[in-house]
Amino acid sequence: MVPESITSFATQPRLTLRKRGGYTAARLTGCALPVLKGSLALEFEPLDQYLGRRKKLEEIQALGFPAYPHKFNATHTLRQILEQFGGRTAEELARGPAVVRAAGRIVALRPHGKAAFAHLVGDGARLQIYMKLDLVGEKAFELSKLLDLGDIIGVTGELFRTK
Repeated sequence: MVPESITSFATQPRLTLRKRGGYTAARLTGCALPVLKGSLALEFEPLDQYLGRRKKLEEIQALGFPAYPHKFNATHTLRQILEQFGGRTAEELARGPAVVRAAGRIVALRPHGKAAFAHLVGDGARLQIYMKLDLVGEKAFELSKLLDLGDIIGVTGELFRTK
């Protein structure tokens, strides 16, 4: 007997894993689950997110940047930057500017008009980056507006301490 509160059935994906030789094969299959009347289901539309990200990728390419660059020649990891330069004062960094190239995943973005801050993580370290329209140029600043949390980026610049 089907209770009156069930109005329809939804398909829930099921993942099946099988070992074959040295490889693992995965297969998704569907199973029917009841949808309860008046349930508080999340109104999540991943298609909208996907389409939004596709649009941003097209805009990145229109600016002349590759959407998925294959290589970035970093001079330091984020951990190496903190270990090598973390003990220097603002004055020491200003006297002998250190230019570094590093890559990391964006975990925070804070735009402020003609400037923006972002936090990168990688190799167990976290580093704040600062992007200013006057310093990076209009094209690179437009690119910074298209970045999302979770994006992995490479940056080049001089190290300094914030006040």
